[in-house]
Amino acid sequence: YLKSITRFLCTLFYVWYLFINKNIDKLLKVLLIISFVIGMLNIYFLVNKQKLVKEYLQTINNNEKTLIFGYMSSDISEGEYKDSFLVDVQTINNKNFSKQNIKLKVYISEEFKSIEPGDSILLSGKYNDFNSYNNFGVFNYKEYMIRKNIYGRFECNSIKIIKKEDNKIICLRYKVLSFIKNKIKENITEYGVLTGIIIGDKSEISEEVINNFSQSSISHILAVSGMHVSYIIMFMNLILNKSIKKKKVADTLKILSLLFFLFVVGFSPSVFRAVFMAITIIILENLNKKSNSINGLFFSALVLLLINPLFLFDLGFELSYLATLGILLFSKFLKKNKSKNKVIKYVKECIFISFAANLLIFPVICYNLNNISFSFFISSIFIGPLISLIEICGLLFLILPSFNLNIFKIALNILLSVVNMASIISKFKFLTFTIITPNIVEISLYYFFVFIVYYYFSNATFRNKLIKVIKDNSKRSIKTIIIAILIISILISLFYIQILPRIDYEIFFIDVGQGDCTLIITKEKKKILIDGGGNEKYDIGKNVLRPYLYKKKIKKIDYIIISHLDYDHCGGIISLLEYIDCKTIILPIQFSGYSNFNLLVEKLKNEKKKTKIIFLEAGNTIR
Repeated sequence: YLKSITRFLCTLFYVWYLFINKNIDKLLKVLLIISFVIGMLNIYFLVNKQKLVKEYLQTINNNEKTLIFGYMSSDISEGEYKDSFLVDVQTINNKNFSKQNIKLKVYISEEFKSIEPGDSILLSGKYNDFNSYNNFGVFNYKEYMIRKNIYGRFECNSIKIIKKEDNKIICLRYKVLSFIKNKIKENITEYGVLTGIIIGDKSEISEEVINNFSQSSISHILAVSGMHVSYIIMFMNLILNKSIKKKKVADTLKILSLLFFLFVVGFSPSVFRAVFMAITIIILENLNKKSNSINGLFFSALVLLLINPLFLFDLGFELSYLATLGILLFSKFLKKNKSKNKVIKYVKECIFISFAANLLIFPVICYNLNNISFSFFISSIFIGPLISLIEICGLLFLILPSFNLNIFKIALNILLSVVNMASIISKFKFLTFTIITPNIVEISLYYFFVFIVYYYFSNATFRNKLIKVIKDNSKRSIKTIIIAILIISILISLFYIQILPRIDYEIFFIDVGQGDCTLIITKEKKKILIDGGGNEKYDIGKNVLRPYLYKKKIKKIDYIIISHLDYDHCGGIISLLEYIDCKTIILPIQFSGYSNFNLLVEKLKNEKKKTKIIFLEAGNTIR
């Protein structure tokens, strides 16, 4: 019912927006209808394509004699056990897939490292579907990879190079990337961080540094985004506006530079959005037309979704567009910042922009990550000027043969110091909060409230009318308010009313891969968790159980029962206890000699949480 009601409301709003709203130009209405039809057809063909590809790949799953012909489309990424790269598939067992845009993740051994991006290659080996945990509302790795057109993994036994540098486009892109990375590596000590900032390549950055950026709420710096595009435009303005007098020539070079940058770093949603909006503004300025940033934002989203509708479910797409929309909507209130002191004015602007960006992405972060840190307010004050200096100096360093690196290195060292400081600050509990996953009703109410507040402060007519209604004591106004509240309450209640008969017990079998995990919810709403899976290569407790329980709005377990102490049954529980409170944990005493048993008991004794431990042996009864 939830999905049906949501779809109905969205369709109703779209119809109202098109046919009832008289402020929309007729040409715009036609364009919106055409885009809607194209979008529906695009989704239809995309779904059919995926269905056909999946059905065929299932027929060759685990077949050790599969032949793949295609182009190597990425660098070799070093892994803990095996290295890997991506291949653009052209044929599978001589069946043509060149028009399907299929990629596979290929795993290789050391002896096959002579291949390079752009080479056409023939692979022999075994195809496997991606492993994923199929739990409701939890991150699905398989679906995530399919949204990137990567349909599975291929264990390679042999590689034959058909032709070196066969795909010129892929080859050119990676030659440019190699040039950038090699030049940085030869001259800069912290080359990994710099390649991350300039081209979004995090392969050479240690996990500790990546975690520091993440905990400081500035990990977007290491993924190419609109911020990088704005600095490139600043750099191009600095170089071209003074050297080229003809504006149209300068603007043409800017557009070509932005397109080349988009080609080199990849067509991610955030970069596409920023480049598309920047090019639109440049073109409109040359046509002497006023540009509207919000219209440009939505138009870029429309184009991107027409190219690939699945971007709508991409977290990067959602965060990029919502953060930009928040800044554009609330930027008008920045004009009220009349501080004469430039430092105070800058600090206020940084805090306000960070607040505006995070205001709209807050529910998305809560839904997907269940964690929010307010250390970004501290980070944003110091990071902005440092990043702009590093980005512009980095571009000068790549272009000019002789460039003084002293300022560059100082800025980079200060940046790392600020990140370390912000990372330490973020560990303070009063700045970081764990949030139970909100449902669609709560998210909708949040955005509705934000919209009303925004409209109240930005529209004087609406504000005056609302104040008048509140002050008016007439019966008609009171009845209108009461009826509106009742309608909203009924609509909200529809989402929570259980049409099915009352359920005394609910039992959920959680997919944890190897091992078992069962969640029982009694009619008294007691939560019982039996076993928790476990994988030494992947944290089941943090990445599977925690988000699953948060989606069920469970932050406290009444009883955890562990059947035996093999890691594939208790490993997930050991890490889960860092995020979930538990009243009582029940352990089998006959496994007291196991290392996992001792590890779990010591963990519970050392923690401040008061968890009761009950040891059972054969013949005991639990009530």
